[in-house]
Amino acid sequence: MSIGDRLKAVRKSLGLTQLKFAKGISISVGYLQALEYSNKTVNDRILRLISSEYKINEQWLRSGEGPMLYKDTEVEITNLISAYKSLDRHFQVFALEHINRLVDLQRTR
Repeated sequence: MSIGDRLKAVRKSLGLTQLKFAKGISISVGYLQALEYSNKTVNDRILRLISSEYKINEQWLRSGEGPMLYKDTEVEITNLISAYKSLDRHFQVFALEHINRLVDLQRTR
């Protein structure tokens, strides 16, 4: 099964038309159709949007491995990791410093 086939399977399992699914991730219906028919390559941004908006396992979208749907906390953690990995190293260090500050702040409450 291709990524396009998995996108179509996700949309159908959610009971969404191409129009509603496309609007949910801010792309055109034509672009979604091209993705579903594998006429265009699905990029990382689209995969993250689908994963975040519809609580779909990004790994499943990419490879078909694992469950299609995430539990809410798994989605949050996966999205956080994905966002972190997309940052330049300088910004990764910055993000970790601020997360550590938040953890420290929480401990003092």
